[in-house]
Amino acid sequence: MHPAITQKLSPANPEIDLLTLVEHRESVNASDRMEDVYRYFEQHGNKFVGVISGEKLIGLASGAKVGFLLGSRYGFSVYGRKPMRSHMLERYVCVRLHTPLLEVLEAALSREGDEFHDDVALVDNDGRYLGIIPMQRLVRLQSQLFTEKTRLAEVQQQVLEGKNQELFSSLNQLRQSKGRYDILFENSALGVALVNPSGEIEACNRHAESLLGIANASGDVPLLELMDTASREEFLALLLRHEKQNERGSSSQSEFKLHLTGRGRRLFRFFSSWIKETGQVCVMLDDITEQRHLELKVAQEERSATLDTLAGGVAHEINNKLAPIVGFSELLLADATRCGKSPETVQYCNIIRDCAIDSSKIISQLLQLSRPASAEKQCCDLREMVEQVAAILRFQIRQSDAELIFNFSTQKTWVLADPGPIKQVIVNLIINSLQAVEKSGQRRVLASVTGNEETVTLKIEDTGHGIKPEHLKRVFDPFFTTKTFNRGTGLGLSICASIVRQHGGNIEIESTPGLGTMVKVELPAAVASPAIASEERDVPPAQDDSADAPRVLIVDDEEYVACSVQESLRSGMNCRTERVCNGLQAIERLQRNEFHLIISDVRMSGMDGFDLLSWVEKNCPDMARHFLFITGDAGSAELHEKLNRQGVPVLRKPFTARALIAESQKLVKAQNHLSMMVA
Repeated sequence: MHPAITQKLSPANPEIDLLTLVEHRESVNASDRMEDVYRYFEQHGNKFVGVISGEKLIGLASGAKVGFLLGSRYGFSVYGRKPMRSHMLERYVCVRLHTPLLEVLEAALSREGDEFHDDVALVDNDGRYLGIIPMQRLVRLQSQLFTEKTRLAEVQQQVLEGKNQELFSSLNQLRQSKGRYDILFENSALGVALVNPSGEIEACNRHAESLLGIANASGDVPLLELMDTASREEFLALLLRHEKQNERGSSSQSEFKLHLTGRGRRLFRFFSSWIKETGQVCVMLDDITEQRHLELKVAQEERSATLDTLAGGVAHEINNKLAPIVGFSELLLADATRCGKSPETVQYCNIIRDCAIDSSKIISQLLQLSRPASAEKQCCDLREMVEQVAAILRFQIRQSDAELIFNFSTQKTWVLADPGPIKQVIVNLIINSLQAVEKSGQRRVLASVTGNEETVTLKIEDTGHGIKPEHLKRVFDPFFTTKTFNRGTGLGLSICASIVRQHGGNIEIESTPGLGTMVKVELPAAVASPAIASEERDVPPAQDDSADAPRVLIVDDEEYVACSVQESLRSGMNCRTERVCNGLQAIERLQRNEFHLIISDVRMSGMDGFDLLSWVEKNCPDMARHFLFITGDAGSAELHEKLNRQGVPVLRKPFTARALIAESQKLVKAQNHLSMMVA
């Protein structure tokens, strides 16, 4: 079947491209002889062809008529040499390209007699011949339209029957709706009361009666009598607003304190809306007294937990700083006693000084967060300040189960700034990011510091929930916050922006909801003085190459703690020591070398001491008996219990060199120079 006939036609808009109905575009010239046209029809199967003069159609040639005239020898001799224009069809249907299909069908199907079977010629608007449309196709199209009209009539009949059925059932549904309303009204989880503008309860469900203690009341119940003076005035104002607005569906949420007989003072949440049809206010009641007490209790517990966590973190860091002070003090004393002044004495003094300063800085940095800016600017390394803040927030980072990633320039990034306020900015930005990633699948916070001759840029990026566009333009406004009441005051970013501006810098925020947020802080760059640049120093250990000395692996992410342990063991036990920063690096060393003792910190980034011990117990169980924990933790009950379960000796920072050497000697002697190969 022709493609045009198989397509779906709509009786309401039966339009079709008439070119798709053309069977062929064969034609003969009006001046062609009849005998040539006769031979054409004999060679082709076409029944009709167009007769053209130039490009324009002037008539139709019928194969049947030409065959009738030239079918005999006499007719061939009489008509064969005559031009085709003299024997065209006398009447034929010719339609233009853009003629509506219904008009084409009307012109073709309204013919009578033999002319009904003649094909139809198609021309363009200028009369140029376009082809022949077979009559059979037009008949099929007419049949298709008729069938579609019949189908539509049946569909309309079905629609009418459906509407009649809907109308028939509507009365039954209306009767049922009242029953459903009664059920919902009486079985609502909230108390529901209909209150008039005077504050009297005209109707309520059983749950409201139970909440308010008015089950046996007769007539309208004055709800106002259950309130104190302040709540009564506020409730009357609420009813008046609903009455003036007079809008159905506009709702309000309020809290009121009620004095109930036998239950005392209770806090209720009212959800109220205006019912225009009855002139009443629908009030849904919910007793939230216990809920509010629980919320306050949880808030207090969270604040207490936060303070405990912060205190524990401070204690942990202070202990880590005090440990090398004690260790190097003893080393310095021993060295000074043995040989007097030496080059190492200066080095030890520097380490003691740095650790003491670091210990005091941890406390001072916390105090600076609540103190006003001192306006005393100095040349500071912004990269170093970010690392110091990360150390303060180490416990918060661990508790949030987030990964803090550093992407720093290899060079110092100097800025002229007051360290306290700038660290406050960094603290606020990192804490905001940690809170933003709490419910994210990927909990990552990226801190990057880059700089050039003019500007040093700090970027804090997170993979959190992002900020809505309508909120983004207000994030620096004072007291604007999207956090809950117990997590933010709306002043953090406002203060950050003020501090950055005071330092001649700029702060910007970019955010995509659902993907994350990036905060960019730009500060003017400063040139470091030689005195400041020279503060960066390394303390290379003097390694003992004695082949018989015990080999000890020290695992601690605090450089000076590890260095103190290393120097104490080499001085007191003549050990060969190696230092690494975390459990993963320790595993790499254990897989390559033999050790007689492992001394590991408990809390470290990446793989901590407990995970390292688990790996040792699984892969080299003999070495697990020669494992010593050192920790700067304040001694929480949870950690104490976990350490006891491990059955591993523990030294708590700060410890003396004598205690470290004594415990290490016991473990090394028990090891008896065990050779360990880890594949």
